[in-house]
Amino acid sequence: MLCTGAGVRNPKPGKQFARPLATPSAPCSNQPGVANVEIRELRLDDSDQIRALWEEAFGPQSSDVREALALKLTRDPDLALGAFEGDRLLATIIGGWDGWRAWIYRAAVAKDARRRGIASALTEELERRLIAKGAQRALLMYWGRSDDPRAFWPALGYRPFPLVGVMGRRLDEPRRPLAPQPLPPEIAKHQGRTGISSHWDEVLANDLHSPGSVDAVLSEGQVRLNDHTREFLYSHYTPTFAEYLPGSRPFLEKIVAPLCADSSPQTALNLARWVSQIEHNFPTPERPTARGFYPTPDSFLWGGTEEEVIKKGSDWCTELARVYCVLAQVAGIPARIVFCYDLARQLHGHCANEVFLAEGWRFIDPQGDCHFEHPSGEWASAWEVMHKSGLTRCGEGWRAEWYLHPKTDLAMTIVNYFVMDHHKYDYRWDPINDYYRKILAPQWGQSAENL
Repeated sequence: MLCTGAGVRNPKPGKQFARPLATPSAPCSNQPGVANVEIRELRLDDSDQIRALWEEAFGPQSSDVREALALKLTRDPDLALGAFEGDRLLATIIGGWDGWRAWIYRAAVAKDARRRGIASALTEELERRLIAKGAQRALLMYWGRSDDPRAFWPALGYRPFPLVGVMGRRLDEPRRPLAPQPLPPEIAKHQGRTGISSHWDEVLANDLHSPGSVDAVLSEGQVRLNDHTREFLYSHYTPTFAEYLPGSRPFLEKIVAPLCADSSPQTALNLARWVSQIEHNFPTPERPTARGFYPTPDSFLWGGTEEEVIKKGSDWCTELARVYCVLAQVAGIPARIVFCYDLARQLHGHCANEVFLAEGWRFIDPQGDCHFEHPSGEWASAWEVMHKSGLTRCGEGWRAEWYLHPKTDLAMTIVNYFVMDHHKYDYRWDPINDYYRKILAPQWGQSAENL
């Protein structure tokens, strides 16, 4: 699906596209797919069809489509276009012109009407109208959950503006600072690395990360997922948009670009599969971590930026959860970190993630390359995995089995980690401490399945 959307904070990496408007795009009216298609200005009585198309393309609409369209039609009705086959709306495109720059938004094509040249025909007509108003350059925004537009828009002459970012806020809501807000008191008492169990309190109290380092800060910030915090964690805690400044993490962008798929769920799975292979491909393909690059715990250093975590070939789950979190956000998918603690067996813990898809927050384990589904096929959340709610595992190996094993008694915590906040963290490297050396040395190099 080819779609763009106004108001998105972070499209896929790269990209607000733009092109000069000296001439419209190449004509496509001779394409058979548009022979019976009429392009006309949208009207108020098209509102129901517009909403249905936009919900298919962009997900649930937070604003009243009819009201928004009415405002648009009072300003420049000639820049709100639809493609119709008979009475049926097949596609839309919205243009904006403020006298300085032209913008293109809300390009969407119905699933069964793609690859007929309709999007090209709409763009051509909108460009013609923008040129007539005096526009010389157009920029567009596209919705991060759409099909990959990087093949379509460049074919029409549009190119990324790597240093151009888009920010936004709702003007009908009170102005809120971007600084993190304190947790409500009733939630704050469930935050921190104590109170999970006496065993885990001891393990976390002996954390090998230096105080103030990124992984120590994340450990201290985790919020226990329970009956008291569930509603807050799944409604107010984490923004459901991904913020990323294109060009700020080029190494990560190169990883993400070929992994972006036609849908957010598939992109999330592609990213997980890539992260699961880090220990098998780094530091070198010939001798990666999984094949003994680090012979003892003392030869490995904990910490580092996500780029450094990848290059050193980390197999440490908390570091890989960080990597996955930022890769997802670079791809335009909101993500956060989930700590998992087995209350029934000592030292059985793990770290994974949740990603925000169209239906809500959904659990995924990138190191284990697995997620869980309901019989309906809907992905399960961390809460549902914790309660083993009649789920089917999607993935192989011991990690996938561990979550749903009858002996596993899971407690989970959640913490936010944002790629845009990397300048706020200390990414120092730490050696192993005596407490962890005693735990890890006897089993270092063994298959985790046997631990």
